[in-house]
Amino acid sequence: MTHLKSSLSLALGLLTVAALHAQTPPAAPAGFLGQKYTELGFGLNDRQHDSNHGYGLRALANTPILPGEVDSGGSYTYNWNGGSLRSHSHTLAGYATAYVPVQGVKPFVNAGLGWRWTSAPFNGTENRPLWDASTGVEIPVGGVTLTPRITYEDDFKRTRKSRQAWVCAVEASYWVSKESAVFGSFGKSDVRNSPADAWVYQIGLRARL
Repeated sequence: MTHLKSSLSLALGLLTVAALHAQTPPAAPAGFLGQKYTELGFGLNDRQHDSNHGYGLRALANTPILPGEVDSGGSYTYNWNGGSLRSHSHTLAGYATAYVPVQGVKPFVNAGLGWRWTSAPFNGTENRPLWDASTGVEIPVGGVTLTPRITYEDDFKRTRKSRQAWVCAVEASYWVSKESAVFGSFGKSDVRNSPADAWVYQIGLRARL
C-alpha cells in the first residue's frame, strides 16, 4: 500500500508539473464550477489499522441552474470492500453548489442528499438516507485548478452503527482539451466514534457538454 500511495502522489505531482510547464494551456474555462459536464471516477479508501481497503466507482453529471451562482447535479456510486469486511453498496445522490467568483477564485458551499443500499455477509442488508455538506475554493494555478475542501458526512442516525465523518481533501484538475479534463485528489477521512479513519484517493475523467 505504501507503493500505491507513492504512485498516486507521483501521478498528481506529474500532472501539476506538466500543466504548469505547458507552453499553450488548453483554451477551456478554469475549474468546473459553472460548467456542464459528466464525470467518471475511481476511488480508494486506505483504512488505518485495517488491511481491508474500500474501493468505489462513481458517475456524476453537473449543470448550472443559475449561471455564475448555483450548480446542481446527481451521482451514482458503487462501493465495495474486500477481506473479512466484505460488502458492497449502491448510492444515488443529488446536490447543489453555490459559489461566488472573487478575484479569479471561486469560494463555494455544497449540500447533498442521497440514499444508500448496502449488503454485507456479516451484517445483512441495510438501507439508509445520507446527507453531506462541504465548503472549499477553486483556485486556478496556470493550467491546473486546485480545489481544497472540507466535507462533513452524516447518515441521520445516532447509534453505534451510525457514521459521521469529517473529510479534508485537495483536488488537482487539468483540461487536456476544450472538452475533456483529468483530475486526482487525496485527503483524510476522520470517522467519529470509530477507528475506521482512512486516507482517501480518487482519479478520474470529466467531459464538458
